[in-house]
Amino acid sequence: MDCEDLELTIEGCTGMWELSINRENHSDIRYERVKALLARLSSPSLAVVSVAAAAVWGLATSAMCRRAMAELNVVADIVAAIRRALKEAPNAVADAAMAGPRDATAGSAPRAMSVSQLLLLQRHLIG
Repeated sequence: MDCEDLELTIEGCTGMWELSINRENHSDIRYERVKALLARLSSPSLAVVSVAAAAVWGLATSAMCRRAMAELNVVADIVAAIRRALKEAPNAVADAAMAGPRDATAGSAPRAMSVSQLLLLQRHLIG
């Protein structure tokens, strides 16, 4: 996740998403990796932001990860990502959201999160 190459960054975020969808993996995810994932929410690429947000959503199901994300001010990062996405070409956001779901059991990347899903994540994290 911490590289300049866009495809590798997306692959890293996808790996975090794959780990995040199984709560049993959450205890193995280091604080530094959560911090690196949250940093991807400010990526210039909406593709990276979408996959990172999906991984954040998966991590939000465990109290330990929610505490780490709260310490790292994730709500502000998500709100900033939503605002940026809304300012960018609406067609790009719509295209990403309409990309269609992918088969999570096959290890493929999640579909992009919609703005409404990101807002639900914010509500979930702040209670």
